[in-house]
Amino acid sequence: MATEALEQLLVVQDHDTRATQLRTRRRNLPERTEATEVAAALAEADARWAVLDAERHRLDRDQTRLDDEVASLRAKLDHADKAMYSGAVTNPRELQALQEEGASHTRHIGLLEDQELEIMVEREPVDEEIAPVEAERVAAASEVPEALLAEYEGLRESMGGVGAARLEHGTCGGCHMKLSAVEQDRIKGLPADATIHCEDCGRLLVR
Repeated sequence: MATEALEQLLVVQDHDTRATQLRTRRRNLPERTEATEVAAALAEADARWAVLDAERHRLDRDQTRLDDEVASLRAKLDHADKAMYSGAVTNPRELQALQEEGASHTRHIGLLEDQELEIMVEREPVDEEIAPVEAERVAAASEVPEALLAEYEGLRESMGGVGAARLEHGTCGGCHMKLSAVEQDRIKGLPADATIHCEDCGRLLVR
């Protein structure tokens, strides 16, 4: 009986070995590698886009502020010119003060317009770089199933711009929390195309 049990144990071992080999093959399927690469490309494109978009918004805010300042100064300059040439002011000292005020506004406007030009020059390469990043993002997103992409977009919006992260050595690359041993074992037994989430932050995980 003992010999038969040992022989049967070898059969069990054969099945276990085969199962291990199949799981290894499943983890290394070309489709899985491609999906991982697509997810990584999408995450990289989104990260680059976020940096460029933040820079573009900063430049937009600066330009809007300068536009408002220039408009305000032009209104003051126009008011000073009207007062000076309307004939209502005849006192030489008051006229001189209006002239000096107008000259000051004109100089200030010139400085602000120079700053606006600098912002336009600074923004040009940002706009040029955004275009290919957008194209890369579109290409990467086209390879992701619609439902999965929608879930990713929702998570990205609620998770500070990061909806998917790589799972490395049992740690989520998004929140940097290590998954429990039970969860890691559960994930190892899932099919290669299974959708998994971080048990702490809820982000999509890419194995």
